[in-house]
Amino acid sequence: YRSTEIIEGVKYDNKVFFKDVPYAELKDLKITQRFKDRPQDMNDKYGILTLDEFIETFIALNEKHKKTIGFYVEPKSSDYYRSYDKDLDQMLLDTLK
Repeated sequence: YRSTEIIEGVKYDNKVFFKDVPYAELKDLKITQRFKDRPQDMNDKYGILTLDEFIETFIALNEKHKKTIGFYVEPKSSDYYRSYDKDLDQMLLDTLK
């Protein structure tokens, strides 16, 4: 899946991009802490959430703990994804409706 892309004027050589990996394979991945000076005890315990899954989990945790904590979604490199016929901004708006 490795390829080279230019995103917002920066060249990324021999990298793996989410757009190139099938969804089923992304769901099989587990999250690890990339910074070695940070705690590593949560490595490989959790998978990658979709935005819908994150929102559902977030709402459930707010209800469970009787808190109202918000979150902020910041789409990155929208123009790059639009060049692949993916409108992240519209997808985000559709999800949040």
